[in-house]
Amino acid sequence: MDFIPAQKELNASKRCFERMVSAKNYEEYEEAWCDFLNRLEKIFEKLQRACNPHKEKFNTLLSKENALRSSDPLLRYLKQARNADTHSIQDVAKRVPGSFHLGFDVATPGEPVHIEKLVMRGTDIHEYRGSHPLVVTFTPETVEVKEVINRGVHYLPPESHLSQPLTTRHPTELARLGVEFYEQLFGKVTNFFSSNQ
Repeated sequence: MDFIPAQKELNASKRCFERMVSAKNYEEYEEAWCDFLNRLEKIFEKLQRACNPHKEKFNTLLSKENALRSSDPLLRYLKQARNADTHSIQDVAKRVPGSFHLGFDVATPGEPVHIEKLVMRGTDIHEYRGSHPLVVTFTPETVEVKEVINRGVHYLPPESHLSQPLTTRHPTELARLGVEFYEQLFGKVTNFFSSNQ
């Protein structure tokens, strides 16, 4: 059996992941994310084709894994995001603008605050004098996956993977989990083949 094409796709998906991590701007990032989605899906396709000559041996294993790809929220989303990117013009990620918030360290909510002087240039605070300590919160711009639609079906960003809750919608983290899953899948299939010769 020739697992080299599937191995090449797995390696390519890892390179796409590295491009996501090292992207210098959103355009590079989005391109690497879309390339990643395509490469990831091709891993399963190439594994199926490699197993085709011995379908009877591999049918149970591949059917189980394919069912998981359809039922697991993360795996389903990755596949459908790839389909949306390939077959439509919708975006599969979005920028989330950063924010800058000023507040005050008050003991009792609603307590009056007096600002004597506040001098800012952009987001830099040059001088502050007031009745309470100033609390500054800056949240940098980030990227999130977004809902995709395929053939009229809406696929929301995943909230779990392998029965574990996901606390992020960041494509890089979802990609990392996707690589881990497909790496394990590749290992399962090749080990199954080795032990059943």
